[in-house]
Amino acid sequence: MKRTLLLLTVLLLIVPDLMGQILGTGTAADPYRGINAGDFVISGTKYFNNNIGVSSGTLTLMPGTRLISRGRYACILISGTGQLNAPGTETRHILITADIDADNIVGESTDLWGNILITSTGTSNLDYCTIENGNRTRFQFLGGALKVSSGTVTINNSIIRNSIAKMGGGIYVEAGASLTVSSTQFINNRATDHGGAIFMAAGSAPVVSSCLFRNNSSVSTLLRGGAIAMLSASPVIVNSTFAYNDSPAADGKAIYLENSPASIIVNTVIWGGSSLIGLNGTPSSVFDFCAIEGESFTGCLNLNSSNTAADGPNFTDPAGDDFRLTYVSPLRDSGADSYPGITIPPFDLIGSGRVGVTDRGAYEMIYSLWHGGTDQWSAAGNWDAGFVPANTIVIIPSGAPTYPTAAPGPAFTLNTGLFMILHPGAQATFTSLTNNGTIDLRSDATGISSLLTGSYSGAAGNINVDLYLTSGPTGEWWHYIASPATVSKTVFTNIEPDLLARYDETKVLTDVVDGWQYHDGYGGTTSFNDLTAKEGYDVSVASDVTMTFSNLKSLTTSMGRIDLPFSGSGGDTTIYGYSLLGNSLTCGINWDLVTYSHDHELLRHAYYIRTNSGEEASYVDGVGTNGATAHIAPLQGFFVRTRATDTYITIPDNAREHNAAPRFKSAEQIPLVRLTLYSATAKDEMVVRFEPEATYDFDGLFDAGKPFSHLTGQLKIYSVLRGENYSINAIPLPSKNSAIPITLEIPEAGTYRITRSQLQATGGSRIILNDKLTGRKTDLETTAEYPFSATPGTIAGRFTLNIIPAEKKTVAVTEEEKPEQAIENSLEIYSASGKVCILPQGSDWDGITGKVRIFDITGRMIIASNDERFNSGELMEYYPGDAGGLLIVEVTAGTGRYLQKVMLAK
Repeated sequence: MKRTLLLLTVLLLIVPDLMGQILGTGTAADPYRGINAGDFVISGTKYFNNNIGVSSGTLTLMPGTRLISRGRYACILISGTGQLNAPGTETRHILITADIDADNIVGESTDLWGNILITSTGTSNLDYCTIENGNRTRFQFLGGALKVSSGTVTINNSIIRNSIAKMGGGIYVEAGASLTVSSTQFINNRATDHGGAIFMAAGSAPVVSSCLFRNNSSVSTLLRGGAIAMLSASPVIVNSTFAYNDSPAADGKAIYLENSPASIIVNTVIWGGSSLIGLNGTPSSVFDFCAIEGESFTGCLNLNSSNTAADGPNFTDPAGDDFRLTYVSPLRDSGADSYPGITIPPFDLIGSGRVGVTDRGAYEMIYSLWHGGTDQWSAAGNWDAGFVPANTIVIIPSGAPTYPTAAPGPAFTLNTGLFMILHPGAQATFTSLTNNGTIDLRSDATGISSLLTGSYSGAAGNINVDLYLTSGPTGEWWHYIASPATVSKTVFTNIEPDLLARYDETKVLTDVVDGWQYHDGYGGTTSFNDLTAKEGYDVSVASDVTMTFSNLKSLTTSMGRIDLPFSGSGGDTTIYGYSLLGNSLTCGINWDLVTYSHDHELLRHAYYIRTNSGEEASYVDGVGTNGATAHIAPLQGFFVRTRATDTYITIPDNAREHNAAPRFKSAEQIPLVRLTLYSATAKDEMVVRFEPEATYDFDGLFDAGKPFSHLTGQLKIYSVLRGENYSINAIPLPSKNSAIPITLEIPEAGTYRITRSQLQATGGSRIILNDKLTGRKTDLETTAEYPFSATPGTIAGRFTLNIIPAEKKTVAVTEEEKPEQAIENSLEIYSASGKVCILPQGSDWDGITGKVRIFDITGRMIIASNDERFNSGELMEYYPGDAGGLLIVEVTAGTGRYLQKVMLAK
């Protein structure tokens, strides 16, 4: 009799109810029971105490439904052509659970019910569902929460927990079913044999993506798969995380694969235990771009058992079940964005989009990663997955097409515990920047990052500023550098203890090099302990190195006025008035916008730097040597020179810029010839510029002397006129044959070459390099290079640069052939009504672009306007503000440059 009753009970549990409809009202007093032959909708809190389901039509569980079993073996049966539709939402989850003891506390460990059994040919969908406490340790023993035998089943954004079965504590899937599970958590499920969370039967091919498996287990010591076990299956498991799953078996404590070589497991993390993978008739190559504790599979990371180790997963808080990634995790940005035969999920477990390269595991590490498009910080389209910086880590990478440089930029606060990284070449502009976290400004051989901010507050945070320095071919290599704030010299001397110097003009007595003072007092010089903001320093490194100004609490954000010392008595000399200054900004400076306290005859407008390759470079008024331009890089030291006391320069805030110095401005077509002296290992440059306003004496507005150095044995080329040595020598274009002496400094005997590296806008004049020793004359227009041999020392008097003016020719032309008025004679520059007026005339002006600069009588630039567009007959007006008196107007357009003095009433 007992056997007969048991058989009847089993049949009631596994066969559709013969009554053909669901009875009851679903209340605790009148629970649902029975199988419908058509649609049935359940909403609110409802109870069932026997099998319920549909054999055709759809069983729908409305958002927010709580479906509670009062029967220990009651199941939800979907058979025939029936379908299950459970469309929960993020805010209105559907709960399927039990309250067997009727104490109105659902989901207690003793509140166990049957499961969901799908044997239909229909399509079932479960979204935002929680299925808990299913139990199939009796009757069929398969699929504690869900058994999928056939049809198409999709599970999204759900939780399957605390369920138990002999095989497949959470889900059992058979060959006839199409199962897709995404963004779902499997928690504390248990199998007495295989597959604590999922068992995949022979022939099955489920797809599992962006899922978390934690604390699942199998019990048998012989059988495996604390989380997943499969037999001759071919699943796809992608971007999922397995943590703290276990089994008493020897291996396969998390995943066991038997005879399943067609499996694909990608971007998945398996951690939290030992012997986590079991393989039987399955190669390890089914795992790719995975990260597995204790396994060294090809294409995968071998994770440390310590979460916070460098090679550990670096989850946020695994002990607190928080398996999100921290930024330092090796799983971040290390997965595959695409993979043959499968789709990488575009969203992670909690619905976040991908930031950068797809991460490994179920969680995408969320940070604000700039990818550009416009220059607007707040535009969501400029950040990966639209994550505009808020309470997030901020990364601005190298190589973006645009950067957040729109002025004035945001007022941004980096919160405690967060950091912001600007990679080499990256740029950012802020109105103000408050740093309560950590900011890294990085630099390497490819470039330096650039940060421009109106103000900076960082007492509660740290900022680290990198400066990449190169060594020379034989080791020592000196660089002019600046510090972003006043700091201890130990930032350099801890690494290169002997090779750090500053320049003190007041120490000059008989030679310009007297000004060099070594930090340790070497050679009787004056030692120093700190690097002072806005002052330049000379430092040498023996190998390529990135120096870091670490843990700064303040940052230089404005340069302003800088006073210049002059220790010479009487008139100008060749040794006094040099100052080694430093661009202490973490952004660049546009030298063309620097202003001067005195006329250029007293305060020279050139600056001098040492390049990253070791050459001395100079720049003045649109012309540079050895790569120097108007754009001074961040943390670059540079020399300036004055001829008198009480002078100063002012670097205004509008001179701050993002730049990619060095870069050469050659598009302006200033008339010049550039010569480069080459050896096998080094080079140096000089320029002769043809400027109508220049003289044959030193012109502070246009000329740059040859930079001096405390180093010996450097390769040099420079011109010499009236006792001055020039790196950039501006003279009027001669009206008769002229010769400019050239001096070379040769460090060792060998073969050298002088190359015409630039020749432009010389008006047809011939430029000849004359070697008096050999008698050879090289026309630099037709021949670009002249090789020669030389012995060590200073070579003066051997070479000259000869300028032969173009011959004037008179050509008779008919009126019809007469050319249009030349562009030089069709530009009117005058003053009227307190403004400067420029009127181009003639069709040659149409569409011409150029720039306009206006100086007062001291040489101070009042207006600098670039990228102007000229058109014939279109009047252009400029208002110099309070400036008045005699003004100099400079217009550069096409291949011409035009100067005009105008008088403007104050």
